Amino acid sequence: MRIATVTLNPAIDQTVRVDHFHPNTVNYAQAMQFDAGGKGVNVASFLTDGGFTASVTGFLGQDNVDIFEQFFASKHIDDQFVRIPGRTNRCEDRR
Repeated sequence: MRIATVTLNPAIDQTVRVDHFHPNTVNYAQAMQFDAGGKGVNVASFLTDGGFTASVTGFLGQDNVDIFEQFFASKHIDDQFVRIPGRTNRCEDRR
């Protein structure tokens, strides 16, 4: 059985690690990480981890599609996203 997820708002999740964060001052990042994300992408990843076959669809900006294509290939997720002009949104999470 193949399960399809629809992600109308995919995102590149950006995580910034800051040791000893202090508000109202300059803090320097020790590491940054970018991951393919969005609810449907995350569900498809969970499904493949559980042994199911998953397809993903929705719309991806073609200007920064590489992170998604690499992620889908590494997880063996069937990529059925439609590429559109522009960039996919990036979400920031500071830790």
